[in-house]
Amino acid sequence: MEKLISSLLVLVLLSQFSACNNDDTDTPNPTNTSILGKWKLTAAYISSGGPQYWVDIEDGEEIEFLSDGSFTSTNYPECNEDGYTLDGENLVLDYDCGDTELVAENEEGLITFHIEFENDHFLLSPTSVICIEGCSYKYERMD
Repeated sequence: MEKLISSLLVLVLLSQFSACNNDDTDTPNPTNTSILGKWKLTAAYISSGGPQYWVDIEDGEEIEFLSDGSFTSTNYPECNEDGYTLDGENLVLDYDCGDTELVAENEEGLITFHIEFENDHFLLSPTSVICIEGCSYKYERMD
């Protein structure tokens, strides 16, 4: 009887380990790949001292994220784009503006955002500078 119980215990343990072997497979991270491509700023979520509301943006910034970590942007034409990093829900943009300081930069000279993906668009909320009443920017896919 003990032999039967021992055999069953071994069988149960083996089945538990074999059921977990698919957990280690590499699957694409949709968050990291979904930012790739061309995007356009189309709306801003703002407040003028009261409740927040969305306003449409005409001729908003265009930004393109490439798979090699580089990006192009129409936001700061006087600057060069040095690259971006996307780590979960944190997006970091690195601009080289020479001696020019950008208002949106943090102490390290980077512009940082919280990013939230939704279907064909994403929302950026600044973290390098804080909007007292909160703010977000909506970017829609161009390609």
